[in-house]
Amino acid sequence: MTAVEAMAHIGFDLEWLAARLEDGTEHLLVLFPAADGQVATWDNVWSLIREHFGEKCHAALLPFREEIEALPDYASFDPTGAIQRLAN
Repeated sequence: MTAVEAMAHIGFDLEWLAARLEDGTEHLLVLFPAADGQVATWDNVWSLIREHFGEKCHAALLPFREEIEALPDYASFDPTGAIQRLAN
C-alpha cells in the first residue's frame, strides 16, 4: 500500500488527507500487528481507559466523554505540548 492507501485503510478520509497536504502537515505512520493493538476509535479508547486505569477512572471521565471527543486537537487539552514532545 502507498502511505495514502494505508491511512485511508485505517480510517482517514481522503478529504481530510487532502486538507493535510494543503496545510503542510507531516505524518509518522506506525503500524503494529493486529494481535497487539486495537483500531483507533473512540469506543476502543474508552475500553482501554477502563482496562488499564480501572473502572473508577473510567467512571470519572465518562461524564465528559462527549466534550473530550469533540476536542479539535491536542492543544485543547495539552497546552504545554507534553504529548507532542513525546510523539516526536
